[in-house]
Amino acid sequence: MILAVDIGNSDVVIGIFNDDKLLQSWRLHTRLHQSIDEYEMLVRGMLFACDFSLEETKGAVLSSVVPELTDVFSQLIENMIGQHPIKVSNELNLGIQINTENPSKVGQDRLINAAAAYQQYKTSMVIVDCGTATTLDVVTAEGVFQGGVICPGLLISAEELFSKAAQLFQVNLEMPKKLIGKNTTESLKSGLIYGYGGMIESLTNRLTKEMIWIIDPLDGTSDFIDKTGEFTVMIALVENQKPILGVIAWPTEKTLFVAQKNCGAFRYSNNKWEKISVTKISELPKCRTIGSRHHLSDKEKDFIEKIGIKDFTSIGSSLKVGKISSGQAEVYITTTNKMKEWDTAASHCIISEAGGKMTDMLGNELTYNNKNVYHQNGILVTNGLIHEKILREFKKLE
Repeated sequence: MILAVDIGNSDVVIGIFNDDKLLQSWRLHTRLHQSIDEYEMLVRGMLFACDFSLEETKGAVLSSVVPELTDVFSQLIENMIGQHPIKVSNELNLGIQINTENPSKVGQDRLINAAAAYQQYKTSMVIVDCGTATTLDVVTAEGVFQGGVICPGLLISAEELFSKAAQLFQVNLEMPKKLIGKNTTESLKSGLIYGYGGMIESLTNRLTKEMIWIIDPLDGTSDFIDKTGEFTVMIALVENQKPILGVIAWPTEKTLFVAQKNCGAFRYSNNKWEKISVTKISELPKCRTIGSRHHLSDKEKDFIEKIGIKDFTSIGSSLKVGKISSGQAEVYITTTNKMKEWDTAASHCIISEAGGKMTDMLGNELTYNNKNVYHQNGILVTNGLIHEKILREFKKLE
C-alpha cells in the first residue's frame, strides 16, 4: 500500500492506495500552527476509526503548496511508516514534460493534476481545479504541461466581497432559481455562482483557442486518386492564431519538410537532414512559378503572364510551398476562396521559417482557429522579396 498526502491551502487530504486503487481517504483542515504530535494524533485516530493499519505500507508520496507544513508532514510520515516520503517536484518523472519559464516554481498541485489527467485521458485538455485558488492548466496531446491561469477561488471571492461591501451580507453558495435576482440575496447568489461559472467557461474557451493542432491527413486528394504521388500529410501547431510548428510529409518520396518558430526550416530527404531557405531572386521575369495541377484558373494564368513570369510548373498538394521553401521556385498564386486553414497552416510555418512569406492576395496576414475556416481572398506564397510587387500588380486588377 502507498500513503499519499496532499497539503493544500484549505485542506490536507490523506489517502491509502493499493496499486492504483484508492482504498480510503480523509480530509483535515489546514492549520499552520498545529504541531507534529497534534497532526499525528488526528491521522492515527482516523486510521484507527476505519480499521486501517500502516504495517503493509511500502512508501509514501507528499505534495504540498504550504511550505510551513511540508517538513511537519514529512516528519509525521517518517514517524508513522519509518520511511521518508517522496516529495512531488518538477524533477520527478511524472509522465509529462513541463514547458514553463521556471518549472521549479509551478505548484505541486498543478503538476499532480496535469500528470493524473494525462495518465487517465492521454489527450490535450484544460484542467480546472476549484480550490482556494482556481487554476486552469493546459496539457497537450503529447503530455506537455504548457502553464495556465490562476484566479481567486469562489470562497475567497465571496469572503472578500462580504468583508469589503458594508451593505452586503453573507449568503449560502447555492444555485439561484434564475439569473436575474429580485432581491439582494438572490442577486448575490447569481453573481457569485453564474459569475464564477462564466469566468471558467470564458477562460476555458480562450485557452483552447490559444493553442490547437491543425491536421490535414490527405492534402492533394485528386493527386492521390490519380496516383501522381504528389500528395502529402500536413500537421501544424497553432498558438494565438499563428502556426508555430509545421510538418509536411511526402510519403511516396520519403521526404519531410519541418519548421518551428524561430528555429528555421529543414528538409529530410535521401536519409539526411538539411536546412532550407528561399532564393534571393527579386526580379519577376526571373522567377519560377508553381501552380495547382488540378485547380489552376484562367484568371491565375492570365495574371502570371501579365506580370512577366514565363517559367511555370504544375504540381500537386502542399509540395508547391515545399518547393519554394527549398529554393526550387519563387511564387505560388491562387485566387480561389476555397482554401481552408488546414490547407495552409503547416506550410505557412515552413515558408516563414525558410525566409519567405504567405498572405492572402490582398496582403492580409493569415490567422487560424477561426469560426470561418476558409481563406476568403486566395493565397500568395513567395520568397518574400517579390511579395509586395505581386500584391501591387494584383490590386490593379481589382
